[in-house]
Amino acid sequence: MCQATDKQIIEVLKMETIPALGCTEPVACALACARCKEELGGVPEHIEVFVSGNIYKNGMGVGIPGTGMTGLPIAAALGAVCGKTEYGLEVLKEVSACMQKPSVRKATIL
Repeated sequence: MCQATDKQIIEVLKMETIPALGCTEPVACALACARCKEELGGVPEHIEVFVSGNIYKNGMGVGIPGTGMTGLPIAAALGAVCGKTEYGLEVLKEVSACMQKPSVRKATIL
């Protein structure tokens, strides 16, 4: 049997992993909604997000970094308003700056 060295294991991890900002369930939801915004050419008026039971269970109670809020509905709204798909699983990395806009704060509260 061939044993991998620590260096080989680290190299495989570097090749196979990508950074994510926060828990991946709400991030995936935000990424899908950000893509929707890009395809529509603007912020959608209404969003319905359908997820599996596991994504729902894992995503409803976790915080969204930079917001002080939790859950998939917030992730969806922020993805549609502030998200940038070019950042991949870090789609919400500019959310703190985006949250300073009064219209965004109002939209996420409704």
